[in-house]
Amino acid sequence: MKEIILFLKNSWTLRVVLIVMAIYFAIQIIVGESVSLSEIPIMFLVGIYVVWGFVKRPIKK
Repeated sequence: MKEIILFLKNSWTLRVVLIVMAIYFAIQIIVGESVSLSEIPIMFLVGIYVVWGFVKRPIKK
């Protein structure tokens, strides 16, 4: 469990996703649209999936 917590604290992927989410929510507030509660976890999970998908190195056999 400590390894997972340490990874999440030092993960640049998590930081990138949180920054993108903050920008998205700021734009939503500026435009005047409401942000639903369901958008938060969906955007977080999709953001992590996309960032890890593009950055993860292929496994060599």
